[in-house]
Amino acid sequence: MTRLGQRTFGGAFASVLALGALGCGASSAVAGSVFQPDWQSDSGESIARVEKQVRNAPRPPDVAVVVGITSEGLAGAELPGGTPWRYSGPVDTLPSIAADGVVLVGGGGNVVAIDGKSGLKLWSVGVGTLKLRGGADDGKVSVLSLGTDRQSKSRLLVVNRSGTVVLDLPSSTELGRPAARAGVGFVPWGGQYVSALDLTTGNELGRLLTRDLPSHALDRGGKLYFGQYSLVRLDERIKFAESFQATRFTFKPRELPGNPVWLGNGLELPYVDRTARAKIRLFAAPESTPTGVKLASGSYAGAYFRAVYGFAGADGKLLWTDAFTADVVGGGAAESGFVFCDEAGKVHLFDAKGGGAAGPDLGQKLVSCTVGAGSLHVEGEPRGALALQIEAAFSRMDPDMASAEALLIKELGKLEDPAVTRILIAFADDSRIPPAQRDAARRLLAKRTNGTEFMLAALERHYDFVTGATPPPVGPLADALGALRDARAAAPLARHLNDPANSIDDIVRAARALEVLATSSEARDLTTFFALYHATADDPALVSAVLSVGSALLRVGGAEGRAAVERAAADPLTQPDVQRGLAALVAPRPASATTSGQASAEQKATADANGANAGAKPARK
Repeated sequence: MTRLGQRTFGGAFASVLALGALGCGASSAVAGSVFQPDWQSDSGESIARVEKQVRNAPRPPDVAVVVGITSEGLAGAELPGGTPWRYSGPVDTLPSIAADGVVLVGGGGNVVAIDGKSGLKLWSVGVGTLKLRGGADDGKVSVLSLGTDRQSKSRLLVVNRSGTVVLDLPSSTELGRPAARAGVGFVPWGGQYVSALDLTTGNELGRLLTRDLPSHALDRGGKLYFGQYSLVRLDERIKFAESFQATRFTFKPRELPGNPVWLGNGLELPYVDRTARAKIRLFAAPESTPTGVKLASGSYAGAYFRAVYGFAGADGKLLWTDAFTADVVGGGAAESGFVFCDEAGKVHLFDAKGGGAAGPDLGQKLVSCTVGAGSLHVEGEPRGALALQIEAAFSRMDPDMASAEALLIKELGKLEDPAVTRILIAFADDSRIPPAQRDAARRLLAKRTNGTEFMLAALERHYDFVTGATPPPVGPLADALGALRDARAAAPLARHLNDPANSIDDIVRAARALEVLATSSEARDLTTFFALYHATADDPALVSAVLSVGSALLRVGGAEGRAAVERAAADPLTQPDVQRGLAALVAPRPASATTSGQASAEQKATADANGANAGAKPARK
């Protein structure tokens, strides 16, 4: 252990004074060397003493800051609307944003501290080949966790406001990302420990043993947390962490496109990532309550290239979504809401419900960005119903964003808003949307139980070479309207039977719906289709359509319709599969099939269709 920038003859005396300032004598320090695992557990006693001493200690004010990495260095601003600033210099790893908006950035063999509010350089220290893994600040000194690619050499530096290194602690094991409070540094290491260090002397004042794989020490809302996949809070129950009885926070998001992780491994060097993976992110934060820890804003957010979305923490329900004109390269969870920055340099703010608010424009293209927004409470403007948000987001997505589109289409199908039906029709028609997502839209459309006016309007559209109009998704519309017994669909569906622009699948489903919906008014269209295909149906699907139309003709075609079906059943030129099916349709039914006082299935279907055609409307639209 080396102490720089101070007179060495005062070291022992300073150690005693520092421990005394924490309200304990030298015997209260952890025995043994710092960052060495040969330590006998003290059942949480030492970390409990440290917690008690820092519980009400003063701390610097929280300042929300965004920092983007550019080709020349950094561009940043205070949030929500501070004046942008720039810094020129090499950047190797992602900056850390510490208390009071202090930005710590490593590059070119140095670590530089910058005032995140103004962009002014505070100090710079040389670190040689070491890289900045993470940093913290308690308002008086900064704590730097440094490492190398070999992951076998780490150092902890403490730097005062004049830029003097006042403490230099080597470690043979990887050190995680630290936190600092009132002269005490909290340093995760070894996959199970967090050491509380006196930032003046380097003495280990307490050690936390936790099985929550601590690699991060977080300072949020005045509370300290340690962990990675889950967190333990530094409070009066911290001494019980070893037995899983500390105040814990576990965050398990739903599966998202690209499978982003939340905190990641804090022992790894956070190199600036210029690959596509850096554009697939997950943002969340803990929030302390009198009874424990919850998810800040009650929700979490994700980013997938241009798309962003927010989900309820309780059940993963989609709450809001949006898409930008440029890819997201970073962001963070605010005290309430979320912050995103895109590669064009624009910063986007969203409140907890997805309302939008303007953020600063950093004025430069960004490679990545870091956000420290634990004090920010975003208040945005409502952006309309969720269905409309999804529709707007799709208009700004590229074909290579199929995973995000698939998620949003699936969520769209869960909504009861009648506008969903209109949107699904549009998605099913949109050639810019990948085929798999268009198919998903068709499947959901077939199950819709409202928005029938949009369905009927779509069925009025036919292919037109001159105008470029394309046929609607006839098959899904037929399924939905047939299930709703909406006889208003009979006429437009019958017209689509004979439209050569429709696919066989659409024709089959339209014919199946007409078995239920057709009335005598559609007999002409049914007869035309039947005459064209009863002898030429060369596909099993088309055979099915002919039989459905034959069934409809028997029900609504009167004597002429029945005669046409019977002739086809007896005609040797009729396609064999069709002929066998028609023979079954026209075969006499046993008298027992229809009991006295009970209408046959055909009679009931006819009554339903005729009644609806006469003015009855479906219960839901």
